[in-house]
Amino acid sequence: MDLDTEFLTVIKDLGNSSIHPEDDDISKQSAIDTLLYVRVAQTFQELLDLVYEVPVRKVERLSDLRSESAALKK
Repeated sequence: MDLDTEFLTVIKDLGNSSIHPEDDDISKQSAIDTLLYVRVAQTFQELLDLVYEVPVRKVERLSDLRSESAALKK
């Protein structure tokens, strides 16, 4: 639910444009710089965290809360 699919679309478009330039005009690829690489890497890190790590943290936190709740009922 928290995944903004627009990030996936933009990443896909960036990849396609960088590999398959329109009309074989590679001059537009000069816009691909270090800052863009950093932004893409950060976006992937955030996406991977959201998809894989956040659910694990939620399960662990809920488990911890259930244990604490059970301990208080004893």
